[in-house]
Amino acid sequence: AKAWGKWLDDNKDKIDLANLGDRETFLGLVTITEYDNQVGNINGQVWESARGGAKRWGFGGLQGNAQLIGAMDAHTLPNGRVLVAENSANRVTERDSKGEIKWQFPVPNNPIACQRLPNGNTFIACYNMVMEVRPDKSEVYKITQLPNGAQFYIFGAHKTKNGHIVVINAQGNVVEM
Repeated sequence: AKAWGKWLDDNKDKIDLANLGDRETFLGLVTITEYDNQVGNINGQVWESARGGAKRWGFGGLQGNAQLIGAMDAHTLPNGRVLVAENSANRVTERDSKGEIKWQFPVPNNPIACQRLPNGNTFIACYNMVMEVRPDKSEVYKITQLPNGAQFYIFGAHKTKNGHIVVINAQGNVVEM
């Protein structure tokens, strides 16, 4: 307690609580993405549950006219919707908890990762490119070549808080751009 009190006194002029609500929060919930399975959802599914708990919501296969095809990555957004990289459908969708599409962006090839950025843009990674799009679907950038001649078959990607993009490729190299 003494150490905490000293730190607080030393840093009270630097602490900015105004943007505290903008920070990522964790409610102890897990969003699970399943590309496909053999138990009735050949096209995969996405669901959310508490750790070790029951499923809170989920969707997969055919949901009205909103078919989920090959979900490779998904993230629950602060508004309760879900951002999904649909590998087999060549698109990224934003869906409600019932699976209905509220926003979508077609990509030229199979998306493997997606991320909603703090500015509202969406970061998308495919096997051979990374890109960022605005909510109006206009492109911010598209990168189709990794630096230093690294092979460009991406297995995972993330845009960090400092604006760098980190990818891991099929050869096991981690590349930061």
